[in-house]
Amino acid sequence: MLGDRAHYGIEVGLLGLAVVLAYANSFIGVFQFDDYYAIVDNPTVHSFPAWWADLLRGGIRPLLKLTYLINYTSDGLFGFHLFNVALHLGNTVLVYLLSRLFVSTKLEPSPPQRFLPFLTALVFAVHPMQAEAVTYITGRSSSLMSFFYLGSLLCFQRGRIANRWLLTYLAGPLLFLLAFATKETSISLPVALLLFDVTVQRAPFTLRRVLDHLVYWVLASAFMLVAITHPGYRRLLVQSISSTTFYDALLTQIHGVCYLLFHAVIPISLNIDPDLSVIRTLSFPVTVEMVFIVGVLICGLAALWRHPHLGFGILWFLFHTFVVYTLAARTDVINERHLYLGSWGLCLLFAMALVRPFRGWQTGSKMFWLSACCIVLLLTGTTIARNRVYASEILLWQDTVKKSPGKARVHNNLGYAYYLSGDRKKAREAFVKALQLNPGWVVSRNNLILLDAGIQSLTPSPLHVPPPSSP
Repeated sequence: MLGDRAHYGIEVGLLGLAVVLAYANSFIGVFQFDDYYAIVDNPTVHSFPAWWADLLRGGIRPLLKLTYLINYTSDGLFGFHLFNVALHLGNTVLVYLLSRLFVSTKLEPSPPQRFLPFLTALVFAVHPMQAEAVTYITGRSSSLMSFFYLGSLLCFQRGRIANRWLLTYLAGPLLFLLAFATKETSISLPVALLLFDVTVQRAPFTLRRVLDHLVYWVLASAFMLVAITHPGYRRLLVQSISSTTFYDALLTQIHGVCYLLFHAVIPISLNIDPDLSVIRTLSFPVTVEMVFIVGVLICGLAALWRHPHLGFGILWFLFHTFVVYTLAARTDVINERHLYLGSWGLCLLFAMALVRPFRGWQTGSKMFWLSACCIVLLLTGTTIARNRVYASEILLWQDTVKKSPGKARVHNNLGYAYYLSGDRKKAREAFVKALQLNPGWVVSRNNLILLDAGIQSLTPSPLHVPPPSSP
């Protein structure tokens, strides 16, 4: 019999192999979409003096920009992709280690249930919706933040279990700081810690436990103060608050979360720029979606005490996809990369659903692994196919036009991709189509004027559409 250490080592090795197989072809990806705005045409990530000057001027997300800078000045596209894949592997291992805390004392020792953490992490590793956070270079904002976020959560829990105050009071808070320096939505970590405590530890809140959490709440309060006073974060905060009302944001995110959930369960027609608009009226379809989300929320809350793992999976998903992005409204409603952190909850739910039918079967383990392998292979194949779309801008925007045919921005970006390839005729057709969909859009109109004028020295900036909010 293998010892526990060797057993876990084999599982981690298999997770690493799964990530490599799923994302080996991601290295063919080129700069896309927000990559121009955030990296290619952004001088603040082209040199250390420029990065430092941006930081002093009130630039946001300094750690994220620093990773862009290191890759940009050292090893080009290969380094960007290598970093993203390695980061996804790190997050997969963190999901595995955190999921192990669920089954250490709470579940029956039947073989399928013992493999619950491994299966959870395996689905997380190869699910095609993760491609936007891995293959798409600036999707790193989600995966890098998640790495520090999950790392802080793991340090907090391990420090408490082993009574190692350096993990609880130093390593955990430091990782929380790094998460905030990557992406501001990480300020939600104290709530995630509380949710994890309620569902996994389920011990009474003694003074020591309250003080443990207090460290993170104090840090979150300090980060909020920074967001209010720091010029860069304040602009982002004002933009978020002024972009829509809370009521509109609530309705919009209800629809957005249902969109994400559907594509997570049935990962087809994945789309880097979905045609989702702000919803301002309570229509019948949105009412149905609202009833569904409220029902799922009630189920999650009701399951907390008798079925804590079920409750955790539901509430973790809803918190990181619905609550966070309702409070931090964006101009773009939602994207697949915003599921990245919340997908841990869905992967846990999926693993539990697969394990449950095989409990008590004498041949359950064989049937369990046969079912699991078929599903994982299907997900891996879908991820590999999705990675291929990022091989060129034309491929990506042709794919996006098929899935968002009524969105002017995707036609404009397809026109820009054609322009770069030298196909001015198709570029013009795409810009004209964008103007037909949105006659008042100045960007496409200017692009068409420049194209027809025969200007040869265009750069990506005038033609490419910068994202309306931070990626």
